[in-house]
Amino acid sequence: MSEPLNKLTNLISFYPFAEGTPGNRVFFIFAEGSQGKARIQLEKEQLIQLSLIIQELIADNNDLDIPSTTKDLNYDEKINLNIQLMSLEVKKDIMPGLYLFDIFDSNSKKTPIIQIYVSAEKIKLFAADAIKVCASGRPLCPLCGEPINPEGHTCPRTNGHIHKNDLEFEP
Repeated sequence: MSEPLNKLTNLISFYPFAEGTPGNRVFFIFAEGSQGKARIQLEKEQLIQLSLIIQELIADNNDLDIPSTTKDLNYDEKINLNIQLMSLEVKKDIMPGLYLFDIFDSNSKKTPIIQIYVSAEKIKLFAADAIKVCASGRPLCPLCGEPINPEGHTCPRTNGHIHKNDLEFEP
């Protein structure tokens, strides 16, 4: 892999969020560091999987006991990216307590469009927030597990005989 096009370090903000109404939401990762900021669009499933991977990575490493470290990079130009995620790699950096996100878009096949350095504390918070953001959408049907639309839900497990109003569930 060659050198990334952009790098973000010394993060001020790193969090997931969604825009839009449940059922029509678009999911993002926002990262802001001393070099600029990046807004990365991704699918809900990608955000859920990323959260699970992060939780697994942190469970395997006791990095929360290590003081946060940073990498100082100096760029003359500020980064301001708005990216549609194609793929993402998360790995432990050689510096203790630091993780590395390599973000690829459709134009960057082998070279990351941006590399983001994140402390163990920040990615742990990110993973928890990502689960909350993904869960804050439409309630799931207790029978089939599919999202229940505001317009109604015909559950396939009941062959269409029970409708949304007949189900008792906790949103």
